[in-house]
Amino acid sequence: MNIPEDFRYQSAWEDFRNATDYFIECLRNNSAHLLYGCVKNIFIDIPDENPVYNKIIITEVSSLIEEVLDSSYDKYDLENFLKNRYSDNEIHQKDIEDILNIVDKKYQYIVENIIDDEMIKRYFFKENTILSKLSSIKTDINKYIIDNGEEVKYALIKMSVNDKLPNFAYSRQMAGLTDSSGRTLEFVCDMNDLAYLIEQLELIKKKLR
Repeated sequence: MNIPEDFRYQSAWEDFRNATDYFIECLRNNSAHLLYGCVKNIFIDIPDENPVYNKIIITEVSSLIEEVLDSSYDKYDLENFLKNRYSDNEIHQKDIEDILNIVDKKYQYIVENIIDDEMIKRYFFKENTILSKLSSIKTDINKYIIDNGEEVKYALIKMSVNDKLPNFAYSRQMAGLTDSSGRTLEFVCDMNDLAYLIEQLELIKKKLR
């Protein structure tokens, strides 16, 4: 079976299932994070221990999760895309049906094994809120030299918020434009400041439980 190089759902079924199961296990042991309306519509942070699985998780699993939650999964659109590739002699006629069947199988696996009511509620709150959402956080570690020549380390933290976040369909260029239209807060802090901020965030976390 031939698959177009620019087709999102490249992985073989067994690889996809194994990658999805690996991601679910990482979520259970809190080594991975699945966020909604934070940095991107669907943002996944996962350890770098398995680059093959991670690529499938970031490109395929995340987009299918978003398509399930958005009810935007369009088999006809995928079919038209593949028919165009058939017209360009990139794939065979039989490949179209085989590829669509595999993508359908992947979609159903996400529905049955990842999506739940809590996820749906959290996603739709972020989608429908008129409040801004965190779109990026960047840090730089710098040094300040005081009068006696000693160095004092500090962190420069830059946080951006935006009303609209990029989804899996955005190109990198579009995502950059979306981020640049937001509002940015930049501040410095040392170790003691960070300890205080972490304490405050932990208090907020407790109140949300």
